[in-house]
Amino acid sequence: MIKFSFNTKLLVGLTLIIFVIFLTLFLIFYKYYSDTSLENEYSKLSHSTESVSSHIDELFNQMSMAGLYISKNDFVNELLVNILKEDISSYDMIKNSGQIRDQLKILTYSFPNATNVVLFNANRNFYFHSGLTDHDEEVSRRMNDLDWYNSLIPEKNNLRILPPHQDFWVQIKRPVISIIRIIESSSDFDFGLLEFDIPYWNLENICTSNASTDTQVLIYNEDQDLIYPYKETRDYQKVVQKIDPEKLYQNFSSETGSILVNNSRYIYSKHHSDLTNWTTVLINYPSALIQSQRFFRIFFFTFSILILILVICAFSLLINRLTRPLNNLMAHIKEVRLDQMHLNLPYDGNDDIQLLNDSFNIMFNNIKDSINELYEGKLREVNAHLLALQAQINPHFIFNTLNVISASAEKNDNPETAIICNQLSHMLRYVSNSNLTFVSISDEIEHVINYLDLMKTHYTDFNQPDLVHLTYHIQIPTELSSIKVPKMILQPLIENSINHGFKDTMPPWHVSITGCYISENNWAITIMDNGSGFNNEIIEVLHYKINNYQENLKKGHFRQNTEIGGMGIMTTYMRLKIHYKSAFSFEFKNNDSKGAYIKLQIKDLEDDQEYD
Repeated sequence: MIKFSFNTKLLVGLTLIIFVIFLTLFLIFYKYYSDTSLENEYSKLSHSTESVSSHIDELFNQMSMAGLYISKNDFVNELLVNILKEDISSYDMIKNSGQIRDQLKILTYSFPNATNVVLFNANRNFYFHSGLTDHDEEVSRRMNDLDWYNSLIPEKNNLRILPPHQDFWVQIKRPVISIIRIIESSSDFDFGLLEFDIPYWNLENICTSNASTDTQVLIYNEDQDLIYPYKETRDYQKVVQKIDPEKLYQNFSSETGSILVNNSRYIYSKHHSDLTNWTTVLINYPSALIQSQRFFRIFFFTFSILILILVICAFSLLINRLTRPLNNLMAHIKEVRLDQMHLNLPYDGNDDIQLLNDSFNIMFNNIKDSINELYEGKLREVNAHLLALQAQINPHFIFNTLNVISASAEKNDNPETAIICNQLSHMLRYVSNSNLTFVSISDEIEHVINYLDLMKTHYTDFNQPDLVHLTYHIQIPTELSSIKVPKMILQPLIENSINHGFKDTMPPWHVSITGCYISENNWAITIMDNGSGFNNEIIEVLHYKINNYQENLKKGHFRQNTEIGGMGIMTTYMRLKIHYKSAFSFEFKNNDSKGAYIKLQIKDLEDDQEYD
């Protein structure tokens, strides 16, 4: 495996950092540039699409307004009523027909783009037109096709828009677009249909004048059929050579977007007209955007290569200059041994290196002193820690003495003294048994009961034996009794209540011990009394000691922790904290009414159940 020098690693690392920074900035800027440019392309294309669609709507609105001249013309309605009379004479028929044709010609004069205006009714067999000579055979066929006639009757707003088609009524082939309007009398009598035709090139002019040369305009009807370009034009043939417009419509899922056509990415914009019910789509190949993005990539790549070359050269010179003293220092450090723990670097004017030289020498001196004390210090730390958690006593002679006193009391008919001796004997045996470091909570409770009974006897007034000064109440769930805990965690807390809580309080005194059980890893024991409680100074001192203990535990300062506290509350806290770690929580405060409140809780962090 190839090993690189520190200088090489530093140079490569710094170069990579600069490269990553440049690359990140480029990607951010390039994405912003691309998104902004693409958004502008979409905006321009969308504007063009709306312009084409609105111009088409405007054209049909003009045609519709022109058609209203006939549909709302009372004179034309009167002429149609006369024509439909059964007893009309041939002269009147010719006269009225001529007058209707004159009215239709007026429309063509007022709307110059109109090629033909036709008023017809296949059910009543009349037909009038303006414009070029009729295709008599086609007119006759159309007038006899009632299905075709009925298909032209508008279903919405008395108006139907016909897409580009060949003119129905003339012999020459010319594509037109048309609107058809129902002609009704004031009494809603259906006279027939008015067809208004204009050349197809009007639609073509709108599409070509409102879109750029590299943009393809497609218009679809409500059935998703392509109606522009018209199928009988060369523009349509050019379109179908590149794409299938009928299938392509399924890809226009949003107002703007991109589609893949012949492995090229195109952008599109569509707009739906409520008037014509047509959908106008503009498709554009963003060649200018692609070219600008390509130029941007080439420019950035070239610029980045130049910058990287300059950065590598500059970093190489700078690193060699900065690391020369460091390399000298590393060479001298490699010569350090236990019997030669000293640096003597030549001073080259670099104050930082000289400072390192002095600091290393101070560190070496401290290391030599620490090596001599390390082993002994570790032993003292461990011993001090163990001695702070255990009490080493061996009171066998006390057991023997108490047994003698108990036997003598029973012999002399003094059962109270015998009971006291037995309780004290049990307590001493429980405390002095060094083989038991963990006991069940029921054993702890039994030891506490012995202690409380002895305290009851201690505070009993023998002149008034029925007057009880100290009472207690213990309620521990059966499931909690079998749980193993460190020995002697409850009695010091009860002793604290009796020695300090009841010192300034008149009897009767009461101690309550309550247990709560959810699981083996989630339980609590609460101790309450009706004494004077904790004063503010004691609470502050306890909080200070607990915080110091936790900080020392985090830093590994075990020796300092053995100096915190002593017996009582802090000893109990430290023993439980060492054993249960973060699962143990300790709460102490004053009751709302009177007395002290202490809660020992063991709760697994993953157990989210709460006590009732």
